[in-house]
Amino acid sequence: MMGCLVKSVAINLTLEIEVVAVIRAVQLARDHGWMYLWLESDSLLVIKAFYSPSLVPWCLSVQWFNMFNSIRSMRFRFSHIYRVGNGCADSLARFGLRHHGSSW
Repeated sequence: MMGCLVKSVAINLTLEIEVVAVIRAVQLARDHGWMYLWLESDSLLVIKAFYSPSLVPWCLSVQWFNMFNSIRSMRFRFSHIYRVGNGCADSLARFGLRHHGSSW
C-alpha cells in the first residue's frame, strides 16, 4: 500500500519540517500497526541525521530518539530520492501551504 499525508505545520525552517515529517510518518505507521515502512527524502541532511543524531534540531531530539523505538519493531528503509524524481512531494508541499489541517 502506498499513501501520502499532507498536514500544515507552523514551522518555517526546512530542516525542522523535514524532521517532523519523518517523525510523523513513523508515528502514523506505528499507530496503524504497519510492519513495513519505506521512506524517501530529497534531503540528504535528514538522511545523514539517521547516522548522526546531533544534526537534528535540539527541540526535536527527544521525538527523534523516541522514533527509533518504533522503528525497531518494523522492517524500515530510508533512502534518498533526487529532487527531480520527487515531484509528487513538491506538489503535496504546495497543497499543504494552501490548506490548513491535514489530508490523507
